[in-house]
Formats: sequence, structure tokens, C-alpha cells
Amino acid sequence: MRAALRAKDSTQEVKKDEKRKATRERHLKFADVYQMVNKINRVGRLVFAGDPANLALFETKWPRWNGQVTVVSESEVDAPAEQPATGDIG
Repeated sequence: MRAALRAKDSTQEVKKDEKRKATRERHLKFADVYQMVNKINRVGRLVFAGDPANLALFETKWPRWNGQVTVVSESEVDAPAEQPATGDIG
């Protein structure tokens, strides 16, 4: 019985570690996408500076970001996602 509990505990710890790793990877991928979208928006604003109709397509509603990926705790991973703050990226 004790061995079975240790095996289950070990399995659970491995799954926790995998979940944390997946969360970190997801945050890193998000950071890559965020940076690429901001590059596209900056170029679009330069290219369409004289065209207000198309310029509006490159105005972003994403919040300002400091460029760092935050590693969250397990309780934050399990918590429901919050709505992102709105702001201007400049």
C-alpha cells in the first residue's frame, strides 16, 4: 500500500513539473507572438502613415509589455485567466 502511494505521489509530482514547463513554454511563445505583432504594427504605421483608413488597422489595443516572461506559481496556473489590460503601445 505504501509503495503504491509513493508511486502515485511520484507520478503526480512529474505531472506538476510538466504542467509548469508547459506554462513557461506557452509564455515564451506568447512573448514571441507579441513581439512579432508589435514589429508588424510598427512597420504598418510607418508604411501607412499618410493613409488614415489603413493606418487604423495597425493601431494596437495590446497592453504595454516590459519584455520579460513571468513564471507563474501553480496556483496561478490553475486560476481562471484575467482579461488583459488595455493600453497603447508606442
